[in-house]
Amino acid sequence: MIFPLAPAMSLLNNIIEQWSDTWKVLNIMQRPRPQLVERIGAWESITNFLCYVAILTNSVMVAFST
Repeated sequence: MIFPLAPAMSLLNNIIEQWSDTWKVLNIMQRPRPQLVERIGAWESITNFLCYVAILTNSVMVAFST
């Protein structure tokens, strides 16, 4: 049997859930304040390494595809 009020109850549930999620994001789960730093630490060397690996990988893909 099909429940005729299911779409209306689903819409009401979605409205309540959206309202409560919005309230939670605005009042409870706020981002921390940014802090100024000079460097990004270990991520700088990791990013540099990944850049070199990406250049190498792309060059190999171009060489093998032609």
